[in-house]
Amino acid sequence: MTADATQPIRNGWNVAVVLAHDTPDKKLTAKSVPSIIKAYRNAGYKFGVIA
Repeated sequence: MTADATQPIRNGWNVAVVLAHDTPDKKLTAKSVPSIIKAYRNAGYKFGVIA
């Protein structure tokens, strides 16, 4: 999960949108979010809201 979600970092993209589904049976998604956020922050990405 983390490797797929952080692919934009490895590809050198300037902007990335990560969609994750939150349902009771998606425990891997919830467990992976902290490491995904950490990877993006370490790569210099900033977070914002898409409205």
